[in-house]
Amino acid sequence: PALADASLNLVGSNNATGSYAVYVIDDGTLNVNGNVLATNVLLDTNNGNINVNADTEGTTNNFVHARGVGAIISGGRLSGTNVQLISDNSGIIANTSASNLNVIAGGSVFIAEANSVNLGTSSAGGSFTMFTSTLFPGIYDPNSPGTILSTGEVSGAGVNLIAAGS
Repeated sequence: PALADASLNLVGSNNATGSYAVYVIDDGTLNVNGNVLATNVLLDTNNGNINVNADTEGTTNNFVHARGVGAIISGGRLSGTNVQLISDNSGIIANTSASNLNVIAGGSVFIAEANSVNLGTSSAGGSFTMFTSTLFPGIYDPNSPGTILSTGEVSGAGVNLIAAGS
């Protein structure tokens, strides 16, 4: 795993045959500006935002945790069989492509999912909004089929789950 004691910027392609883990252990931001591909991906900060500006794929697991006051903001796509996004006290804005997704945030949540998804137990301190079948990050395609199967409780100040074609 990579450890950083302050803010960290990842650039270029970052590929690993097994697990790829980055921990920012002191207050600081993690900026992912290059694609990441590995079997298991872990991005973790302590009191700092996680800004994912490139595609990040954990083919099996993609775990992103902004501890403390950090938010998760993803312009790139976070993908994998199992994707878990946690922001302890702030919000999450993310583009995903997950078979199974769990989201927990102290603030509001906005998810743009590329495909159909199994949404597990998820919660938001504010509103929780999710769209399926996005063409590109953040661009919704109302003509593309996409479903949301919820296998757990989804809670928030207001919950909006919008599946394309429904």
